[in-house]
Amino acid sequence: MSLVMARITTVHDKGFAFAETAEGDSIYIAPNVREALKISRRGQRVQLKVKQVKKGLAALMPPSTSRVSWKDWQLGENQVRIPDTQPGSLHTISFACWRCGLTLAEAAEIFKFKEGASWTQSELAHVLKRGNSFENKWKLAAGVPVRGFTALCRKCGHNVGSIYPERYDDADPELSFPCVKLYHVRERDANDAIINSTVVVGDTRESAEYEISRLVSLHNPVGGAASGPARVQVRTTARTHELIQRAKAAEEQRDVAEEQRNVAEEQRRLEEQQRAAAQRAAQAAAQATAQQRAAAQAAESAALAEAQRREKAEAEKAKEAAARARAEADARNAEAHAREVEEAAARAKADAEARLAELSLHAEGKPVFECEAARGDFRPYPAEIQEKLLRASSARDPCVWQQSGHSYTILWGDDDNSHNQVNLRTLKQRCIRVIRRAGNVDALTTPPQHWACDWGAVDDDAPAALALHKLEDRETLVALQACITPARPDWLNHGPDVAEVSPPYSSLNLVGAWRVEHRHLWASYCCAQRKISDQIQTLKKTCGIDVHELRTSLDEASQRLPNATELQDGGNEMYLMHGTKPNVLLQALQGGLNERFSKGLFGQGTYFAEDAGKCDQYVTSDQGDERSPSELHARLYGADGHPGGRIFYLFVCRVMMGAYQTTHDSCCGKNGKPLRRECDQIEGAPQGMLYNALVALAARDLKKDPLRYREFIVYHGDQIYPEYLVAFRRGLAPVGLS
Repeated sequence: MSLVMARITTVHDKGFAFAETAEGDSIYIAPNVREALKISRRGQRVQLKVKQVKKGLAALMPPSTSRVSWKDWQLGENQVRIPDTQPGSLHTISFACWRCGLTLAEAAEIFKFKEGASWTQSELAHVLKRGNSFENKWKLAAGVPVRGFTALCRKCGHNVGSIYPERYDDADPELSFPCVKLYHVRERDANDAIINSTVVVGDTRESAEYEISRLVSLHNPVGGAASGPARVQVRTTARTHELIQRAKAAEEQRDVAEEQRNVAEEQRRLEEQQRAAAQRAAQAAAQATAQQRAAAQAAESAALAEAQRREKAEAEKAKEAAARARAEADARNAEAHAREVEEAAARAKADAEARLAELSLHAEGKPVFECEAARGDFRPYPAEIQEKLLRASSARDPCVWQQSGHSYTILWGDDDNSHNQVNLRTLKQRCIRVIRRAGNVDALTTPPQHWACDWGAVDDDAPAALALHKLEDRETLVALQACITPARPDWLNHGPDVAEVSPPYSSLNLVGAWRVEHRHLWASYCCAQRKISDQIQTLKKTCGIDVHELRTSLDEASQRLPNATELQDGGNEMYLMHGTKPNVLLQALQGGLNERFSKGLFGQGTYFAEDAGKCDQYVTSDQGDERSPSELHARLYGADGHPGGRIFYLFVCRVMMGAYQTTHDSCCGKNGKPLRRECDQIEGAPQGMLYNALVALAARDLKKDPLRYREFIVYHGDQIYPEYLVAFRRGLAPVGLS
């Protein structure tokens, strides 16, 4: 079955008829179909739904046309044509579905007529429904073709136009979206056959033509006078159109009216010239008197101008003085801010020294004196004040000391929690408490239980402060292999940060591993661990701020490492990885990871990753040749020597993240942005209390941002302990541990 356009060739008295297509095929039309289609004469053009039968083509009974009887002037070649109109203007023509007669667009809903189509102000959802979607390559939104839908009549499903739900670039500014483009007539084939999507709603042709003539005469370009005949849709096989003639006649009438207006304007201009000549004569007669008056006015104007000049000069001086005052105020504010920063740094340094002194005193078994800085927040005194208070405590002797530019003394109480500090100038008192703990000479350097070192008799400055223990137990090696297994093997060997490109590979295979046991680095890390734990407690108790728990994709694998369960969850202590190069590996083993020798998109800090694929981007190979450091091979491999091939290294570190902040924005010191050297102030915390670490979040869209992995940045090296050194090879497939 298909739809064809045909011309009636025979109308028989018995009721049936025959039609012929443009290709010459004959179609039989039964009496009931002829009656439904209102076929009454030869030569009439009709649209038929046909099917192939034994004797040829036969017309079917279309359900829609059996219920709708259109008049000749609404269909075919001689139907009325719709002119183009100005957007947003008044319209008086409505449109209905050609197939079922349902009114689709009332006159008030029409925005404009253009090229045989009607644009509406809304989607007309009460009479239309969306059909198949499509992309219109001629209508673009930000360079992308807009998506639309076919508009289907809700009653019969006839395709009457297109629905555009979103605005496109060259749309009329006043047009609302979603909107509908309703087609009136369409040309379907090379024979210029015409079909209708919609028809004009009207009782008679005369009434419809009257409304169209009004549109032709009213809808000229904006500005009033006509600049040419209104454009009329001529997409038809008719050679002439009477609406064009009417438009031309209207244009001629407008030209005559315009000429009459020009004659009247010329007369008015001559009268104006005559009146101007009379006025000039009167002005010449009064000019002598006006000159005397003008001289007096000139003198007065000169005096006024001088006064205004002096007033303007004084205003400029006042403005310059105000600008200088603002500049001085800004400079004072900047100096005050700089002082605040310096004071915060000094307080942080003093706090760190006090914490270290406290740990040292605890290690020696001495009592520690702490002052209440805020309600419930006790902080230890610096070491020299601790010594003074300790000497005076046995006999309750008077003790006076200087701190932060003030003089203080102590009022001894009956027990360790009843002493008070007194400011000798303001007499303000603060509570002092004494903390007593059992002595332990190795409190700062006591290693974890699973370490192999014995530091009891080791001098602090001895080279034995560093010990490398090659790992042999399979459980630890399997855990480290799990740590360095990348989550996305397809990302390996790709990206702008790859330091050494290799032939294609998809796995990182463990070759060997060592546990780094360094007395000094461990002591420094323990101090930072204690300091950050105390800061988190202060945030929670004093400021009511909870530190969010930080989870990584490395947590599950790192939990299989020895003593991993001892990590401080509340302080966000965790294992993270850091890639390194052979030429700096010995320096890192001796002195730790130093943030002053590294920088990146997020400032001058030490960068870590939860995925070994990120670390793999920055490592370079140790090939065991003359270019490789021999001392490194001696420390790591001993008499066995380098295992051969390209070996890469990374650290699996303990990192104290503490209170952390997150960001998507890089800070690389460009465009006037300072190079980040520290985290930001914690909002709601005391001045000088900063975040301990920064987490750079992975990109939301890799096409716009190349940051595929999360990065963890620490700006103080004492928050890091490089516990494991891992050597690995790049390979095409995972290799089991021997």
